[in-house]
Amino acid sequence: MVGIKDIKRLFLVIIYKIFLEFSYLKLINPIWGYMGFNLDINYIKLIETYILLIIIYIIVPKSDFKISNVFLQFLYLMMIIPTLSIYAMKNESRVFLYAFVIGFLITILTVKYMPKIKLIRIKVSKKLFVLMLFLITITTYFLIIKDNGMPTLGALNLFNVYKIRSEFVSSLSIINYLLMWQAKIINPFLIGYFYYKGKYKSIILVILFQIVLFLLTAYKSFLFSLVLVLGSVYLIKIKKFYTIFAGGMVLIVLSSFVLGIFKISDYPTSFITNRVLFVPAQNYFFYYDFFSDNQKAYLTQSIIGNIFGLKEIYNTNITYMIGELYYGSSKMMVNTGYLADAYMNFGILGMLFFSILLGIIFILIDQISKRVDKTIVVATFIFPIYSLVDGALQTSLLTHGLLISIILIYFIDNKMFDTTTDIKKSTFDNI
Repeated sequence: MVGIKDIKRLFLVIIYKIFLEFSYLKLINPIWGYMGFNLDINYIKLIETYILLIIIYIIVPKSDFKISNVFLQFLYLMMIIPTLSIYAMKNESRVFLYAFVIGFLITILTVKYMPKIKLIRIKVSKKLFVLMLFLITITTYFLIIKDNGMPTLGALNLFNVYKIRSEFVSSLSIINYLLMWQAKIINPFLIGYFYYKGKYKSIILVILFQIVLFLLTAYKSFLFSLVLVLGSVYLIKIKKFYTIFAGGMVLIVLSSFVLGIFKISDYPTSFITNRVLFVPAQNYFFYYDFFSDNQKAYLTQSIIGNIFGLKEIYNTNITYMIGELYYGSSKMMVNTGYLADAYMNFGILGMLFFSILLGIIFILIDQISKRVDKTIVVATFIFPIYSLVDGALQTSLLTHGLLISIILIYFIDNKMFDTTTDIKKSTFDNI
């Protein structure tokens, strides 16, 4: 039976998509049309997308009882809906769109119906766990400051970010991994933990440490991650993630649209509606367009390909090749999300395989997080999950820290941080 809450939430999702398309029509295309955001509305496809929107909405899990449900809701709002809009506004490929949607639905069905994974939990002492986090954090900050000096306020001027980013130095290759893990996993984990314990002064300290990383590197994603983490843990805490997140996206896109249409500022539309939502969606179709007519990459340019020494099919880095072909810049690195990356490597069958693999990863996350408070789990995983929107699954696992997040949550339990009661534990074990 459909309840009032479901109707309200569906209404928010539809309004969100409508505002995205108005933004595309009135701002994205007129201002950034030169970046490939052309306007070729196919009204049959537009109607199609609203039908698909409703079908997917019905299938996406609504509760936040399982962590995987939250992540599926997140991907639906951040990845699926903008892709539906781009498909209709630019008259993109129906074949790829349906493979994309089916892939996402397969992930949902895998999480729902595949047998649960039984794990043997290895316990570590709280002292050892805290010591490891402390040593990793100290080592990361020490190495970065050693190579780049103390942070300045130059990155606060957004016109300087690319200059600062180009001057960032890493004397050891491991530093780049430590930097990403610190900014996207460890600091968010600490925010989630301190939020759960009500230690708000400690949260402020972690935020300051995160800002230091931004000032040193000028990666805007480090600031974005703060908003994403703090917002997500709050919504999980009040148990209204799906509804308020959907409503929040409506307000963000609408307010960005108003600021842009009245010539107050194009920056919110540029950074949020364009960069965060539409650029990844457009890149999915760019990758499909190229690799539907050219040889697949077969992981030759992935981390897995490097590990196994696979012979490269393309002499040029694919991300730069796509940048040159579709954006007209050989210096522009164009990444893409996990489903388009799967198509790049193995075609539509690859999309189906990686969709099942992601579902298995979500099942694993559900199992390891049973005895940990949801605020800590969501804070730790939300950015690696977000990276799937604009990155390959294997890149999200290693570079963006999804694997590190799994390891981190695996080694903690309710006794270490007193995050669940025995009653809750027995309830979780019945999921």
